Amino acid sequence: MESGFLWTSDYVDSDFPYAISRNDRRIVAISYATPGYTDGDLSSRGIIQGLAEIKYAFDATLEESKRHPMKFCYAIHPHVSGTVGMARLLDDVLAHVRSRGEIWLPTCSDIAEFWLAGMVR
Repeated sequence: MESGFLWTSDYVDSDFPYAISRNDRRIVAISYATPGYTDGDLSSRGIIQGLAEIKYAFDATLEESKRHPMKFCYAIHPHVSGTVGMARLLDDVLAHVRSRGEIWLPTCSDIAEFWLAGMVR
């Protein structure tokens, strides 16, 4: 916070981002892949099963988002998702997400700026 960072993903205690305030500074806590997945979760299940699982979970989250705001994360790491099969899984996941209509695909910085602007309560 003192260094001017807008966000941290050190916490997994909430499905929604939230601001942490200290003195006159704020930082947004954005849960790390909660709800959602990491590439390590999916690669351990096998690429085909992992792809089916993340598509199913995304669709369930999208359906739930019709009732209240939701976020869905897929955290990737270059040493896992940098492999040929996992890179293909990421391409397939993104194609699936885009096929579902207009979906916001923000970075954590985008989420933090949105949250700090007070657009979400």
